[in-house]
Amino acid sequence: MDYKLHHSQKEVAARKRRIGLMRVDQRRAHEQWQRTHKPGPAKARAAERERRRQDRDARASILRAQLEIAIREGRGVFG
Repeated sequence: MDYKLHHSQKEVAARKRRIGLMRVDQRRAHEQWQRTHKPGPAKARAAERERRRQDRDARASILRAQLEIAIREGRGVFG
C-alpha cells in the first residue's frame, strides 16, 4: 500500500513538473485535450454526449418554432 501511495504521489509531482515546463501554447493544447477527454466509463461518456446532442436539437427546434410564429404573426425576428 505504501508503494502505491508513494508511486501515485511521484506521478502527480512529475505531471505537475511537466505541465509547469510547458510553453503557453502547449499548455492551452493540453487543457483543451483534458476538456475533451473526460475520465470515466465509455458508456457514461457516450450517454453524456447523447444528452448534449438532444439538448442542442431541442434548442434548435424551439428557436425554429419561435421564428415560425414570429414570421406568421408579422413580428420582427430580431427585436
